[in-house]
Amino acid sequence: GARPFVQRDFFRRSFLAENDLWFSEYNRFGEDAIFQFAAFPKAHNIVFLKDKFCHYRCSHAGSLMAKAQSLQARKASSHVDIVAHVASIINAEGHLEEMRIQFAEWAIDFFYSEFEKCDEPDMPAAAEKFLPVLEMILSESQRYKLGEGRR
Repeated sequence: GARPFVQRDFFRRSFLAENDLWFSEYNRFGEDAIFQFAAFPKAHNIVFLKDKFCHYRCSHAGSLMAKAQSLQARKASSHVDIVAHVASIINAEGHLEEMRIQFAEWAIDFFYSEFEKCDEPDMPAAAEKFLPVLEMILSESQRYKLGEGRR
């Protein structure tokens, strides 16, 4: 459910107003993922439908997404910023402790989906930016295991 794009989601206006849910005006990319992670934990009922209600083209000529494809390292870096922002929301809501593993799995998948498309010379910088965010998400024992794997 918490996979972009938000145009797949329907919310009651009253739900959005009661929970003070709005799109971030400060993120050029990923505002839909940030919004979903803020909204879903507050929902009492979530229904997933397999039916498609619209066809969304995310990379038509001149769009922000199309421009971002040509700047892959920047897009991977934006994904790190999105993960950090979502982590801060989940932590502020008091849910990070209970969902560390699931959130880390999502964060790795979300980041890696753009990281693997980077040019090889850009990969170390992107990975170095992601690692502290991942370490923030993981518990101390999980960070220790991560460190063991890097040796």
